[in-house]
Amino acid sequence: MTKLLIIIPTVPGNEEVLQKCIKSIFKTTKEDFNIVIGKNNFIGSPYGCNQGLKYAINNKEVEHVLMINDDIEMLPGWYEAYKEKLDEGYDIIGDNGMHRRPGRPSEHMAMCIVMFPAITVRIVGLLDEGIEFGEWEDIDYCIRAKNLGLGKMCQLERAYCRHKGSHTMCKMSKEQKQANKDYFIKKWGKISEIYV
Repeated sequence: MTKLLIIIPTVPGNEEVLQKCIKSIFKTTKEDFNIVIGKNNFIGSPYGCNQGLKYAINNKEVEHVLMINDDIEMLPGWYEAYKEKLDEGYDIIGDNGMHRRPGRPSEHMAMCIVMFPAITVRIVGLLDEGIEFGEWEDIDYCIRAKNLGLGKMCQLERAYCRHKGSHTMCKMSKEQKQANKDYFIKKWGKISEIYV
C-alpha cells in the first residue's frame, strides 16, 4: 500500500504551474505515492488542503503527508531529507526555502510546503476553514499541534524546492487578508499578540 500522500491545493487558472509541480514530483520521488488535488474554486486554501487531509485521516495505510502549493517544484533528494527528519521524531517539517514571516515565533512552519507523520494529522485534524482563502491557517495549525503535545518542528538545512511565490495569494484582496487576521485574533485572543 502507498505510504506517502501528497496534497496539492489549487484553483482554476493555475493548471500550468500545477502540471509543472506534478511533473517535478514524478521526476524526483522514488517512493510510491498518491496525490490528492484539492480543487477549492477560490473557497479557500484550507478547504482545498482538507480534501487531502481527510483522506490521510481515514486511510490508515498513509504513514506521512506532504502538503505543497501548486506553484512549487520539488528538487532531487527532497524525500530523503524530509524522511530523515520524520525518523528523528519531528511532528512538522518545513523547507528551508520557505521562511517564516519576520518577527514571528519559531513555533510555526509556512504551509506552502510542509511534511507531517500521519499521526500528527490524525491528532490535530483539519485546517480551520474559517480562515478563508489563505494566510494564518499555518500558524493556527501549529499552535493547535503544540497545544496537543505535537510541537516538535524544524526546517530543513537547505532548500529542496523552488517556489514561484504568491501565485494565488496575489489575487487576495486587502479586505480578505484583514478578515483572516481578524478571525485569527478573535480565535486566539492574547496568544495572537505574539504573532500579529
